[in-house]
Amino acid sequence: METKIQKFKALGKNEPLLQKYYQANQKEYIRKRFKAVKLLWEGKSQMSVAISIGCGYASLHRWTTALIENGMEEGLKELAKPRSFEKKQALDQSKKKTLKRIIVKKRPSDYGIDRQIWTAETIAAVIKKKWGIELKDSRIYEILDELGLSYQKAHRDYAEAETRSQKSFVKLLKKNLKESRTWGECPFLR
Repeated sequence: METKIQKFKALGKNEPLLQKYYQANQKEYIRKRFKAVKLLWEGKSQMSVAISIGCGYASLHRWTTALIENGMEEGLKELAKPRSFEKKQALDQSKKKTLKRIIVKKRPSDYGIDRQIWTAETIAAVIKKKWGIELKDSRIYEILDELGLSYQKAHRDYAEAETRSQKSFVKLLKKNLKESRTWGECPFLR
């Protein structure tokens, strides 16, 4: 039974084709794959190649398998493909809809957070409390954008509203509006 490295060597060398792919790809992580192929053609062991180019043995195994299964031309094309990072999103669409409903209809204080204003920090705290998912502020802003919600950057001088002060202001405003109907002018609308 033929080993994988024997099958690889049976493919033969095609240095001009390898050089063509090497020159066409400027990313170092892709070039590293072609260097590994060249070193294997030169008779180096898989372990020494993995150490010299700084890759894992499993990666080297994947690259040689791609060449063996696809042939030289197609195998090199396969090695030239860039990495793809598709990370599964922690919040699926239903959770995002629920989050939007929470932000629009509720307050952070409804979730045991001592705030009345939604910030990235408070949204992240609610997400962690509700679903056990930790997200960074930058991801919170992306999610808000996806949900069609705008955000305002908080400032140091923004303070939490004092309920007692708000109530007295509203009471004074109503009183002044009532008087203004009598006297014809509201002092707040000048």
